[in-house]
Amino acid sequence: MRDEFMPDAERLKELLVGRSIVEARISEDDGRFKTGWPVGYLTLSDGTRLKVEGNLGGCSCGAGNYPLTHLASVENIITNVFVEEHRVGDYTAEREGWDDYDGEDWTAQGYFRIFVIAADERINVASFEGDDGNGWYGTGWYLTVLEEPR
Repeated sequence: MRDEFMPDAERLKELLVGRSIVEARISEDDGRFKTGWPVGYLTLSDGTRLKVEGNLGGCSCGAGNYPLTHLASVENIITNVFVEEHRVGDYTAEREGWDDYDGEDWTAQGYFRIFVIAADERINVASFEGDDGNGWYGTGWYLTVLEEPR
């Protein structure tokens, strides 16, 4: 069992394609950061159990915080996986030249989202929303494979 930082779509395809998500549960347990933040647990049709949780920046300003805001089960067999990301914060806005930053205030929220295709439908399985801030406090989300099928 090891934490994976922001696994890409190819890694998520290895875990999800050909399976369904029979249970999606959000718990405010102690997770990796011991904060009581929402932590997501997914149980797949083959018995695989996954844990997903957002980055905790550790700064009182909220920089780097990307808590889990959405988690869903998927009844049908998953045939594809997509990952979307949109980072915001001083660091990313200046680097990327986004127009939603005016030097002090943000008009957009950053996110990392996992989408799957099942029965010709695009389904948002997980969302993490937050702000990179100045870039010093991290970003993103984590996945842990808790149990694999035997």
